[in-house]
Amino acid sequence: VKVWYDTVFALETPDGEWKRGGRLPKRAGYGVVLNTPRGVLCAGGSNADGHLADVFLLRWENGATRITPLPALPQRCTNACGALVGNTAYVAGGTATPDAVVALRICWALDLDHTDAGWRELEPWPGVGRMQAVAATLNGAFYLCGGVALKADAEGNAQREFLRYVWRYEPGIGWRRC
Repeated sequence: VKVWYDTVFALETPDGEWKRGGRLPKRAGYGVVLNTPRGVLCAGGSNADGHLADVFLLRWENGATRITPLPALPQRCTNACGALVGNTAYVAGGTATPDAVVALRICWALDLDHTDAGWRELEPWPGVGRMQAVAATLNGAFYLCGGVALKADAEGNAQREFLRYVWRYEPGIGWRRC
């Protein structure tokens, strides 16, 4: 039986000891985790109850974890990827349900300086949806790398196609295949 955890562990110094640092709002895994100047942003994921849209910041303060809620993702998703470009968090791809036979072709952006505006849905990249991709940032652009496309076989089961190409998103310009 799969088990999800809610325990937070912290390592204050590279040569230090791991410390228990509190608990997450709920047990979860498979979400997007981004280091930001404001703390660790956690978005989406899943648990025994299904997929999540929750987003929050974790910050280590005075020997304990402080959790700050942020606007939820526009829809529940897991196995997405993300990266921080400047002060904007990007989340892309994933799956919407545990039994999905198609991966999401969605990219959202949250300006961490104006979180009250919520997540913006960006024009999606050309091509197929993907889950379990890798995201990166370089020179002010968001990169969506590899991952897995899903499609239903004759019995309606998800079949995986492993992707090898990269898309680059530059604000104000859009997507370009690399």
